[in-house]
Amino acid sequence: MKTRFWVLHIVPILVGIIALGIVFPYWSYYELWSGKIIHLIYFQWFIYIVFTTYELRAVLKRLITRNDKNNSLEIWLLSVYFGILSIWLAYATSSFTSYIVGAISFSFFLYLLILIWFLKLNKDRLFFETKGKYENRKVKKDTIESIMGNLSTIEKKKLYQNPNIKLSDVASELNVVPHILSQVLNEHLGKSFSVFINEYRVEKAKKMLVENELYTIEGIGLDSGFKSKSAFFKSFKTITGTTPAKYRDSHRAI
Repeated sequence: MKTRFWVLHIVPILVGIIALGIVFPYWSYYELWSGKIIHLIYFQWFIYIVFTTYELRAVLKRLITRNDKNNSLEIWLLSVYFGILSIWLAYATSSFTSYIVGAISFSFFLYLLILIWFLKLNKDRLFFETKGKYENRKVKKDTIESIMGNLSTIEKKKLYQNPNIKLSDVASELNVVPHILSQVLNEHLGKSFSVFINEYRVEKAKKMLVENELYTIEGIGLDSGFKSKSAFFKSFKTITGTTPAKYRDSHRAI
């Protein structure tokens, strides 16, 4: 279904461009192409950018507010979005694009290739593997809704504070098969089970760092469910972008 959807966008555009090229050859109708046709292409390009902005509104909001960390797939989408937006701006608004647009395009796609390579090396994040891993295993809509609705049980019962908690433990608590829970977390939250649980632990730690001045940072990490100080520091820095000590100091100043 999704393939057909994209065909409806791509094929008419390709057919239209080919037809224009046959009826109005570029070198014979240079003024037409450099005038009306190119502006029409820019406008169509702009419309797709607007719709893309709407589709990525939640991802862009997280990027701007920094209330939550973007996952690897979202980083990829944002990179493509801002890269294409930059190229469109260079073509549509700059008078000197003919000299730099090639360099911009090359730099953009080179950056994407480096980004793909980097993300593939990051084993803690889910990227292209997610689709291949689950494409033949579909979860029923009512099952997804049930799991998503019951995830609050993890916080209510403070299951994340158990440093030895496993996927099977949470699945049992939610009365669902482990691999189904893992699939729902991956496909609908873009997170692995370990990242999902660690986010609860970090939220708990953030609260304790502010409210419990007498607690040591290591003690707070252990009370939040982390097995060790190093595991706590690593997850806290990954999720918040800062260290526990700096987080405490910044909120103490406030």
